[in-house]
Amino acid sequence: MIKAGWAVWIYPIPSLALGVKQFLFNGSPTYREKGRNLWDHLSENKVTYIFIASGDLIDLEDMNIVPGPNTDLGCLKVISLSGSPPKPRNYKFLLNKVKKDMYIG
Repeated sequence: MIKAGWAVWIYPIPSLALGVKQFLFNGSPTYREKGRNLWDHLSENKVTYIFIASGDLIDLEDMNIVPGPNTDLGCLKVISLSGSPPKPRNYKFLLNKVKKDMYIG
C-alpha cells in the first residue's frame, strides 16, 4: 500500500529533466533482510535527498528501524515528507535516531 497517495507518481519526472540521478525504492520501507534496512540502502547508494510518506516514518519508528552503527548517512542532506501532514514525532525521530544535520520538509 502506498501511503503517499496520488501526488507522488509525478514527482520523479521533473528531476529527470534536470539530470538528477534517481534511486527508486520499490517496496515497503520497513522491510528488512539479513540485518539490512532502508537506511543501509540509502547509505550504500549515497542518496542525498529522500521523499518519503510521514506514515512510513511512523512505521519505521514503531518498528525501531534505525540506521546501524556502521551506516554512513553523510551524503543525506534532505528528507521531504509527503502524504499526510508531518507530525512532531516525525521530526523527533529523524533528528534523534536518523541524522541530526539535515533539512526536513
